[in-house]
Amino acid sequence: MQIVDDTDGYDSADGPRLAALLIDMVSALFAAAHHVSLSHLHRLFQQDGTSVAAWIRDQRLDRARRDLVGTTSIGAIAVRWGFRDAAEFSRVFRREFGLAPREYRSAAQASGVGPRGAPRR
Repeated sequence: MQIVDDTDGYDSADGPRLAALLIDMVSALFAAAHHVSLSHLHRLFQQDGTSVAAWIRDQRLDRARRDLVGTTSIGAIAVRWGFRDAAEFSRVFRREFGLAPREYRSAAQASGVGPRGAPRR
């Protein structure tokens, strides 16, 4: 999804600020959809030992992991799920699952594992 038509005014240094803005917007929409205040939403996530941003990141990683079982390039999967590039995706994926995306893909293809294969660390 593209929010603005003219992206020429943005560069990679704007990424963290825009990511924070997006998390704030998603959090507000999620809270409104469930008829709770934003602060209550954040407290609910804190009770589970996480945050809205961490939950969203985990959801993106899970979807990306499922896509790795297919034939789509790792770079395309990274971009599809909101990572800046394949290198960033690989670092985050390895930290979360203990394998690089390429290693996970190879292991999944060799063992015939379905999309939900690797456990979280």
